[in-house]
Amino acid sequence: MLHIIPFIPDIVLISQISKSVLNSQKSDSLLLIQDGVYAIISNFVFKDALQKLAENYLLYALKEDIQARGLTEKVFLDIYLIDYLEFVDLVVKHKHNITW
Repeated sequence: MLHIIPFIPDIVLISQISKSVLNSQKSDSLLLIQDGVYAIISNFVFKDALQKLAENYLLYALKEDIQARGLTEKVFLDIYLIDYLEFVDLVVKHKHNITW
């Protein structure tokens, strides 16, 4: 399953995604796009909860969205930065996708 987050996640969303961990597989991924990339900056209020998700999901962020917002130097997570072609590959790789 690929979880796509296009906006800044709040604690409710992070909690919902965390609950889905019970049914997740190691190949499940979480992709931050658009304003969702703000979740990977060092002063993100729910960064501890997001780091906890990183234990169960492969985390990705769209490189172009990070650069467009000037966040390149503020990334705190060990996260895969991908471009649009890799985004398409990621969607094709996962049988199921959900945009929150």
